[in-house]
Amino acid sequence: LTPAQIAVIEQEFSGKPEGPQLRMRVTGVVRSADDLTGDVATATIYATPAFEAAYGDRVGRYGTLAGVRLRSGSGGAAAFEDQVKKLAGDQQIDLTRAAQVGKEIDDAVPA
Repeated sequence: LTPAQIAVIEQEFSGKPEGPQLRMRVTGVVRSADDLTGDVATATIYATPAFEAAYGDRVGRYGTLAGVRLRSGSGGAAAFEDQVKKLAGDQQIDLTRAAQVGKEIDDAVPA
């Protein structure tokens, strides 16, 4: 999809991807809590900085994902979240703690 298609995808979508045709090599497959809970249909691609440099202005994306591990562990999570939100200003940012994801997975898998 193109950046223009992503910008309006929740209002309209022709059903026809208009972005560049790309040959890609799958280097890994992951499962997420969303896969197990069934709450969200996703087709997530984790791309490298090199992909972003080559195609970033020609392909649409919903956002950027970053995983972090804090030196102070979960005890520093609240302060970290506050600083990230301050830096983000009025940009929307979603923060998810590992414990929350773990709980979603536990809840989705029958005991």
